[in-house]
Amino acid sequence: MNTASLFAVQAVIEVAKPRVVTLEQTFGITWGKFRFYFNALIQMFTAHDFSVRWAIVPFAQWVGHFLRFVLGRNAFAKLSQGLPQRRHRLIIIASW
Repeated sequence: MNTASLFAVQAVIEVAKPRVVTLEQTFGITWGKFRFYFNALIQMFTAHDFSVRWAIVPFAQWVGHFLRFVLGRNAFAKLSQGLPQRRHRLIIIASW
């Protein structure tokens, strides 16, 4: 696991000061020996006054909902044929 890239998010947040941050990560970070990193990541967001929501979802389903919202139903139908991502992913959305 490359923790340096995971926690580089903090430097970006401190410089860019975004209102909303989204992250996509392998859901294994929420398990066992990696749980420390997950908790530290969530703590990093809350220390910067972000409200955090997270879920483990089928990635294709999440992307589908997002694209439908952004592109509209008809445009999404054309783009989604054969969407390859069937695996589950951890999605984190933080905002303030």
